[in-house]
Amino acid sequence: MPAGHFISYNSVMDGEFIAHEGAVFKRKPEGGYQAVVYCPGCGQAASSLDDVLCFYCPRCNWRSNFTGQQLPAVMKSLPDAGEDD
Repeated sequence: MPAGHFISYNSVMDGEFIAHEGAVFKRKPEGGYQAVVYCPGCGQAASSLDDVLCFYCPRCNWRSNFTGQQLPAVMKSLPDAGEDD
């Protein structure tokens, strides 16, 4: 498998990515998070059909426990980017 398809342990430990609500989110350099849900299994971006279904990764057959409509609330519940400093 080509490099870069997995979220490395080091990038999680360095704080670049955070696991939350069973999914993975990437911090933005300027603070906050990208509004993208990443699969915790393979690190690829997952999708939510019409925002009504749970996020899904076809590569891993992973499903989140929240829908696209619920994403704004999940994003608001993420810890602040500077909290670990």
